[in-house]
Amino acid sequence: MKKILLTIAICLIFTMGVAANSGSAVIPGFHIDKTSVYAITTAYYISNITPDPIDVELIIYKSDGTIMNDASNYVYVYNALNLDDTSVENTFQFSLAGNQTCGMSFNHNLYNGQYEIGYGIIKWTQNSNVVHGLVARGHTYYMHNSMCGYSSLTINEGQPF
Repeated sequence: MKKILLTIAICLIFTMGVAANSGSAVIPGFHIDKTSVYAITTAYYISNITPDPIDVELIIYKSDGTIMNDASNYVYVYNALNLDDTSVENTFQFSLAGNQTCGMSFNHNLYNGQYEIGYGIIKWTQNSNVVHGLVARGHTYYMHNSMCGYSSLTINEGQPF
């Protein structure tokens, strides 16, 4: 009987400290391109699904594997608090208010005659015990002459992370 109670007590001790307050997801890809006849750009939307502010780190990797840490020249980020793009270890760090959504899009006009492709990682942290803090999605916009189209980019299978 003592062994059973001891086993239960140990299990309870180890499970009490398990509380997620961070998460991450892979951004499956982006494409930026512009010529005189077509343009391609990608946008992402990141939503805080908690009632409290959340800290977000966004790392965008270019096709050569380097981190896009000069993104302020190429990326618009809107509805984000305390935006910091000065780190060489990530692309952006910012806070996102509770139940808010921010967006980011690549400025294809700055890529006139050149292109960039790659992928990214979204990370979040929060001083709480929530398991899931964010949900995100994206799309790529294509324009050729007067015709345009969109393709959806699913992040984390559309599930919160």
